[in-house]
Amino acid sequence: MDEVGFRGLLGHERTATVLRRAVAGGRLHHASLFTGPSGVGKRIAARALAALLQCEQRPVSDGLPDACGTCPHCRRVRDGIHPDVIDVSPDGRFIRIEQVRELTASTRFRPYEGRVRVVIVHGAEAMKAESANALLKTLEEPGGETVFILLSDRPHQLLPTIRSRCQPVRFARLDRQTVVDLLRREGVSAAEAEVLAELGDGSVGDALAFRASALADERTALLALLARAPSLGADQCLVEAERLASQRERLESLLLLAQSLYRDALVVHASGGRLDRCINRDALDSVQTLARHRSPAHLHQDAARVREAARQLEGNVNPRLVMESLLIELSRPERRAI
Repeated sequence: MDEVGFRGLLGHERTATVLRRAVAGGRLHHASLFTGPSGVGKRIAARALAALLQCEQRPVSDGLPDACGTCPHCRRVRDGIHPDVIDVSPDGRFIRIEQVRELTASTRFRPYEGRVRVVIVHGAEAMKAESANALLKTLEEPGGETVFILLSDRPHQLLPTIRSRCQPVRFARLDRQTVVDLLRREGVSAAEAEVLAELGDGSVGDALAFRASALADERTALLALLARAPSLGADQCLVEAERLASQRERLESLLLLAQSLYRDALVVHASGGRLDRCINRDALDSVQTLARHRSPAHLHQDAARVREAARQLEGNVNPRLVMESLLIELSRPERRAI
């Protein structure tokens, strides 16, 4: 049986304690804003808080209540079918005003069977101004029987008036070992979990998304290409740029991942050739090749070029031109001091 309470929230024990203490003391704010990177546990925390609020038993652990996980309310929350736990997610790119109106209309009535009604707004930054303003009216005049939990990876995109009505709850990136442990729970092998934990950068969700996507093989190929870029001729640069540009939808993400290659090559230089501190442990040949061909100063320059290419792609610059320029710059021979 999956954990439904705060027992299943690893890496955020202090935040869990704050929320549990607020519930125990009857001081939970009517609207909370859970912020932090994607895939670090905000959804799990929201579900745990919803279960605690609805739980019939609320057993005490470490002096604070938690959801029991076995009562009918906890089971319904776990299965996503509790009538008084409402999830609102973007319909496409945005949360539409019709969704918010339907939501606010439901809050005018008493909960069907739970202690309170819990509304979880996923991707809250996806609310356009009209949707946010419609929700704002409810947040300004809260009823005593509704608790709002807004989740956002990019809270700066929320209206300031929405943020000001909510109690902020920050979720930081997870430490590397916690990510490894959680990946192992998902059936990932120990060796793969080590690599994914580094690539996920403190996010289990990002690590699993990377594993499930087509990025893994493409990343390995891109790392190999960048490692041998110093030896590419102009014609090869143009051919490879055209090939990479055909992967437009994934190219920006690939370039962001590829920055770790330059970090690893710098680590090899700084540590006297040690490889155990590298992120890309499944691509050590590429790391070593790049470290042999580039000095630390040039690696910094090349890493900056890769970052700039990713930034240009984000701004919808022609991907073929971006990649042609990048590969030609990366292929330039290094001028070493005499």
